[in-house]
Amino acid sequence: VKDAGEALEFYQHLRLQLASWVGALRDLQKKVTPVQEAIRHLEKQYTERWTELENDVVHELERARLLEKVVGRQPPFQIETETVVDEFGRDVKSQQAMERDKRKKQRAQLRREKSLFGDVSGDILLSRSEKEELGERRKALGEALALAKSQVQEDYASITSLTRVFEDWFKAYPDEYKQCYAGMSLSDLASVLIQIDLCSVHHPLHWRPSENSGFPWTQTLRELSHEGQIEES
Repeated sequence: VKDAGEALEFYQHLRLQLASWVGALRDLQKKVTPVQEAIRHLEKQYTERWTELENDVVHELERARLLEKVVGRQPPFQIETETVVDEFGRDVKSQQAMERDKRKKQRAQLRREKSLFGDVSGDILLSRSEKEELGERRKALGEALALAKSQVQEDYASITSLTRVFEDWFKAYPDEYKQCYAGMSLSDLASVLIQIDLCSVHHPLHWRPSENSGFPWTQTLRELSHEGQIEES
């Protein structure tokens, strides 16, 4: 009877804790989702140019017969095997080829402009003004993300605080924790906080893998999320 009473008291307290977490994180999700969408849209402009550069490089290598195969993403390149002319004897290129030539000229122009300012970074995707604008807009969105997070009570904006709730549950009743697949609930609850942390550290112009390779809560979250999910049949 004593054990049953202690268990009842524990789960009543746990239910109140989880209800508070669900409410707080649901409210946080509504606030950060528009900011995250804006960040993805902003960075997409940069990544699209990088994709175009990859496609163009593959095309040039293939045309020069220096490319054996492409591993991973397959660029939508096509090779002009013959010259097509109109009735006036002019070479008629595909729209794809004309766009590729236009991009090459733009990159050459960027390279010349940057050399005048002593910029030897080798970045030929963005002009100086575009890079400054991207940096300013990304900084503003980062501040908006931090503001949205700050509007939630501090305890409910920390993955460490959330994992502590599930750690206490697992230590007190490990069998029940496994039986109800609590780790899956933890993953769902933590997702919004994980997205915020990832957006906070990732910057398209200042990516340093050695500094962003992990978070202090990673191992704990992994262990609690997968604990008991694979059982012997």
